[in-house]
Amino acid sequence: MMIDQIHSVMVQLFHQYILGKLPPDVFSAAFSRYESRLNQAFISERLSSVQYYGQLMLLTQKAKEASASQMASLKASLIRLNDYQKAAALSFSGHGPKGLFSGDKHSMQDFFSSPENTESIREAYRLKHLPDSLSRSFFDSVFIQLDEVFRTRTDAVVENGFSTYSHAKCTLTSKTQPVSVLKMLADSYEQLQSCLSSTLSELSLSPGLLKDPATFRLGIQQLLTDSNLRLPAFSIDDALKAFVSFLNDRSDVEASFKCVQGGYLIAIRHNNDLYKLPLLSCPGTQTITAPSNAGIVQGASAITYLKARLFTGLLSVREIKTLYHELGHLLSMNLYQGRPAFYHADFRDIIEVPSQLIECEAITYLYASYITSDAQQKLFDCLVRTDIPDELRQTEIGCADILVHSGTGCRDILNAALPSSVNCFFSYPYFPSRLVYVKHIQDGDMAGEYHLYPLNSVTARAMSRRSGSLLKMELLTDSKLIRSAQAALMS
Repeated sequence: MMIDQIHSVMVQLFHQYILGKLPPDVFSAAFSRYESRLNQAFISERLSSVQYYGQLMLLTQKAKEASASQMASLKASLIRLNDYQKAAALSFSGHGPKGLFSGDKHSMQDFFSSPENTESIREAYRLKHLPDSLSRSFFDSVFIQLDEVFRTRTDAVVENGFSTYSHAKCTLTSKTQPVSVLKMLADSYEQLQSCLSSTLSELSLSPGLLKDPATFRLGIQQLLTDSNLRLPAFSIDDALKAFVSFLNDRSDVEASFKCVQGGYLIAIRHNNDLYKLPLLSCPGTQTITAPSNAGIVQGASAITYLKARLFTGLLSVREIKTLYHELGHLLSMNLYQGRPAFYHADFRDIIEVPSQLIECEAITYLYASYITSDAQQKLFDCLVRTDIPDELRQTEIGCADILVHSGTGCRDILNAALPSSVNCFFSYPYFPSRLVYVKHIQDGDMAGEYHLYPLNSVTARAMSRRSGSLLKMELLTDSKLIRSAQAALMS
């Protein structure tokens, strides 16, 4: 089968899976078969970016298969640990263990954003990340098996000429070395930390709860409240109205939207071409933007699926940022001028730049009228537009991902997964198993590549500063332009 045909079948399979029409095991088996064919076809292409992507995905698949038995053992240990934690969480403020350990970061946001729950939040964090006399054996088993998974991944790529799994991923995504990526992440971490500290100092504010990894969300809320900056929640209708207004006022496209069965359809006119951007409800807890085709929505090459509950009630600031982030992906993928099957190959190392750029600009547009002083603007820029505390944590994830895939043992990542020359912003009171990032890097194609998220964020912030009063769509669709900006930063 040709590349476009294989890609089209995979798109349909994913659509059926995300809507709950295909069981996970059936989907995984079928999708993997087509994925192998697609990656082999990519390697035969003349475009170097496509060849690199084919090599990257084949190597990822090889490492995944090599570590399959270790992953099975790891997952069994994680289930035992999670079962213990669920049982121990029954006493938390009337909130059942299903919510606390659901993996859905939005499902418990009311609980985790209430100052009344501060001590319960700290206890929940301690339970999840600090081994006690009963859970220590579960944690020990998880750490041992994680190290084995990471070692097996490296063993799988050594015969292809790479020294470590991180070396393979950095080479095939961005043609760079792990040490260079670590340096840029470390520099970004220090700059973000300095910006936040100097802003709080200038406004005579204490970081307080921001320094505690369990309560930094409460700290953000408290600082905004103390500065009388109140950011209201919005319905999805109103959030989309603001987004369309943002595009019409601040970009080189004309936009509108309407309700359709199962969600919304955003119409974009750019350079006399009309694009349809579908935003549909889906069951489960996933929010994702994925390729589409005429068999799903006529005229759309990408589609955003949002968890169904976001279509009812009011969206918090974080949920609106998630919505705008996915709409950035949706714009980039639908307005992309290359073959849809080549999008992820072309954007393999800059995939998050368009979404982070749109998220940053659109959330600023939405809340501009609520900011009434310079002090509020500075806090908004640090804690909402950029969300520096979360960016610091994402940077730690990126560094941890490189380190554990370069031979550093999980237990050697103490306090924060950062180069030794960098002081950690957070005050970790105990061994932070969260910073081993089990759920982020144990599985999936982003293992060894998580550094791209904070790296892309640095690029998006730089492009935002330079975009001026008009946001051109080429900043979302021209991979050479985006890659040039990122390369300039890395140099």
